[in-house]
Amino acid sequence: PSGAALGPWAGQASAHCWRVAHSSSVVVAPSARTLLCRPFHASPRVSEPRLDTRQPASALSEKRQYRMVFHHSAQLSRTREFSASVVQHGHRQLAGFSSDRDERGWRWSTHCGLGGLGLLCGTQLWFLQRSYCCADGDDDEDEIRPEDRKKLPAPGAADGLPIYTRADVGKHTTPEDGIWVTYKDGVYDITEFVAGHPGGETKIMLAAGKSVDPFWNIYQQHFNSGFPREMLETMRIGTLAPGEVVEDDSAADPYALDPLRHPALIFHQATPCNAELPESMVMEHYLTPNALWFVRHHHPVPLVDDNSYKLEVKVEGGKTVEYTLEDLKEKFPKIERNVTIQCSGNRRSQYDAVRKAQGIPWNIGAVSTAKFGGARLRDVLVD
Repeated sequence: PSGAALGPWAGQASAHCWRVAHSSSVVVAPSARTLLCRPFHASPRVSEPRLDTRQPASALSEKRQYRMVFHHSAQLSRTREFSASVVQHGHRQLAGFSSDRDERGWRWSTHCGLGGLGLLCGTQLWFLQRSYCCADGDDDEDEIRPEDRKKLPAPGAADGLPIYTRADVGKHTTPEDGIWVTYKDGVYDITEFVAGHPGGETKIMLAAGKSVDPFWNIYQQHFNSGFPREMLETMRIGTLAPGEVVEDDSAADPYALDPLRHPALIFHQATPCNAELPESMVMEHYLTPNALWFVRHHHPVPLVDDNSYKLEVKVEGGKTVEYTLEDLKEKFPKIERNVTIQCSGNRRSQYDAVRKAQGIPWNIGAVSTAKFGGARLRDVLVD
């Protein structure tokens, strides 16, 4: 009914309010407890008296009109009084707490409730954002081949974007001035992205003020899905002036001299090579045959000439010592250890069954065991 004063109020009381109106019989408010306003240490619910609704309003004394009656829990009723009054026409006014503890309890309970609600909302937003970034970003992963994605124009092209020269881009290499890079003919401000770069801040800063094309030519995992391009698209701020776009002089395939791999491996990427053992072969040998070792690469395989190889060791005081490969073999005892190595993304494909994750979809074969041998680092440093 209009103007009815409904409870309950805050605190430890199990509040049940009745408003007596001149024009009606007795109006009984719902018997309810507000969880957000009830402290965690509140007493258990006790039996509650019922107002005789058969008694007409005219039979009630004048003093009982517009009065709120609070039935406290057994524990609270033994320790302190708790009263409230309701102003006429349904405007309620709390008539003072009998102790500061009641008010503190109400505030504590309310803050906890609101804090929990905020945490719940924040967590849900985080999951929604992650779902967008990790799932929606890879929609075209199987639709476009990496070699075809390399040929796509720079993302984020639009009419009216400012025109910059390479000299303009080269002035932006610090967070204070903004960190700019180019990709093909696009100019991008990556200042806010640097700290969250999956490969680390130091790696991406190598391209500050310059082109990322030579880096993407080596780190070709950027072309395995559309996600990197989608991220770059949101950062575009301009276009290189005509004649400023220079063909990448490192466009020759840096993976051309990579060794041949065993055909039994399951290949997730060819450049850089990332491959795992078939599930049926993981437990076939305790020591994994060298040819079947899982491959996890970010770069081309380095070419090492045994005859020209040198290990340089710098020690305190500025002293530098060099060792050839033959020095390491002859001067120090060979120590052998059986070691199992596993990629941290092993079994990621099973995560993908629940929610799409960024990264190579390894099954269970990104793990291998071998007997490693060589000089101990300690022996080399002591020498």
